[in-house]
Amino acid sequence: MNSLKISRFHAKLTFTMREFDMTLDWERKLLIAFVLLSLGTLLGPFGTYDIMGIWDRLTFWCLDIIGAALLMHVIVGTIYNSSVLISAPPMVRFMAGVAIAAVPTSAWIRFVFLSMVGPNGPGIHFPRLWAEVVAVSAVVLWIEYDLLPRARRARGSTGRKAAPLFSSHPHIPNAQVTPPEPDATPTLAQLSDQAPLLDRLPDEARPGKLISISMQDHYAAITMTTGTFLLLMRLSDALQLLGEIPGAQIHRSHWAAAEFAKELTRKGRRMRLQLTDGRSLPVSASYLKVAKKLVGAAPKTVP
Repeated sequence: MNSLKISRFHAKLTFTMREFDMTLDWERKLLIAFVLLSLGTLLGPFGTYDIMGIWDRLTFWCLDIIGAALLMHVIVGTIYNSSVLISAPPMVRFMAGVAIAAVPTSAWIRFVFLSMVGPNGPGIHFPRLWAEVVAVSAVVLWIEYDLLPRARRARGSTGRKAAPLFSSHPHIPNAQVTPPEPDATPTLAQLSDQAPLLDRLPDEARPGKLISISMQDHYAAITMTTGTFLLLMRLSDALQLLGEIPGAQIHRSHWAAAEFAKELTRKGRRMRLQLTDGRSLPVSASYLKVAKKLVGAAPKTVP
C-alpha cells in the first residue's frame, strides 16, 4: 500500500513539474481550432444552438476562437515565462496565465455575442463566463501545450516521426550525435538533453546541440545545430534554464556555448566571438574577460 501511495505521489509530482511546450506550432494550433470550430458550429454549446442559425454560429465561433487563441497564447506565454514566477512549478505558472488571460478573453466573447444577438438577446453573467473560459481554456491549452507534444515525442521514439540523426544546419554538415554510454561521465549532448530550456523547444530541435542564445525584441532566438527557434522570454530567464551546459554570456543580448566558441577577433575597438557554425556574435567590454576564458586565447586582430 505504501509503494502504491509513493507511485501516485511521484506521478502527480512529475505531472506538476513537467514543462509545457509554449512554442507557436501552427499545425498544432490550426488542428485544435478546426476541431473547436466544428464542435461549436454543429453542436452549438453554451446556448448558441437555440438562438443562432448555423451560419451565425459559424461566424460567432470563428470570431470567438480566433480572438481567444490570440489572447490566450500571448498572455499565457508571457506569464508562464515571467521572471517573477520562474521559480514556481510549471502548472502554477500555466494556471495563473490561463486565469488572467480569461479576463480579456471573456470580454471579447461577450462583445462578439452581444454584437450578434443585439440588446434584446439574453444577457451574459461575466463571472460565470470567466469561470467557463478558464475551465475550457485550461483543458484545450493542456492538450495543445502538453498532451500533443508528448504524443509527438512518443511517436518519434518509435521511428514514425523520428528526428534526424544528422544535423541539417548549413554550417555544420554531418554533425552526428553520439549516443550516450552507460555508466559514463555525462557528455555535452547529455547535458544539453537535461537542460530545461530545451524542453520548451519543438520536436524538430531534437536531437541537437545548443550553439547560442540571442535576443530579438522580446524573443530569445535559440540556435541549435538543427536550426533556430524563438521563445517568448528574457535572456536572464533563458540562462536560468540552461542546466550545466558549458558556456558564457558575452553581451547583454547574447550567450554562446563553449563547445562552439572558436576565437575572439578585434576590429578597431569592436570585439566579436567567432562560432564554429560561421556566425559571429558581439562581445561587450564588460564580458571580455569571460569571453577570453571561453576560447582560451587572446583576441585576434583582423583588418
